Amino acid sequence: MTFPSIRGDLQIRLDAIPVELAGEIIADGGIKSLEVNRYLGRTPSSYVLQDELDWLEKVRTQSDICAWGIYVRESTSEEEWKLIGTYSLNQLDGALYKTAVSGCILFNKDYWNKGIASSCHRMRTMYAVDYGAYVCVRSMVLAPNSNSDKAIRSVGYVPVSTVRNHSMVEGQLVHATNYEQINPAKWAWECWWGDDKVPKEFLAARSKTQAAIDWARNNIAF
Repeated sequence: MTFPSIRGDLQIRLDAIPVELAGEIIADGGIKSLEVNRYLGRTPSSYVLQDELDWLEKVRTQSDICAWGIYVRESTSEEEWKLIGTYSLNQLDGALYKTAVSGCILFNKDYWNKGIASSCHRMRTMYAVDYGAYVCVRSMVLAPNSNSDKAIRSVGYVPVSTVRNHSMVEGQLVHATNYEQINPAKWAWECWWGDDKVPKEFLAARSKTQAAIDWARNNIAF
């Protein structure tokens, strides 16, 4: 899937990661970097190439994960695409009300704060609705990570609960917020809420989610 960034200054592609590019995930620090890794809620670890190869094999063989590499290039010329991150839908649930958990990592810090994650969130939202028929997609953000919080709220995620003292970050215990994004299509919306009164924050978020889907539909190229 290829699309422009929401700022229009970059081309972005979500595509498979070939094994020969696995080293890019840890190049120049990459996901090994404390700055990249600190808000992922993981136990500190020094990742090596084999770790990334094992992850790619897991993605390839397990049916409950759908993952892409995030590639960028500066223009539509013939210049090479650069792998800068990963995006995934995890814990894919094939039950009647299909759910998933989303995750996004930009391991190349040179591309932070350029609207790339927000653009990918829009494309993933469309993909989950139009091609996966998922009813609810969940995500978690550690409290200090305000940029991720802002990005997922912009596509209609709503905070639903707090996990106190979820992780230790730089010597401080931090909370985590659980979010949900509900498919705005009539059939999915009614399936999810049933006879319950829809919370007002989800009513406001529904229009954001639909706007994200519309943007993606208008900008995607397969």
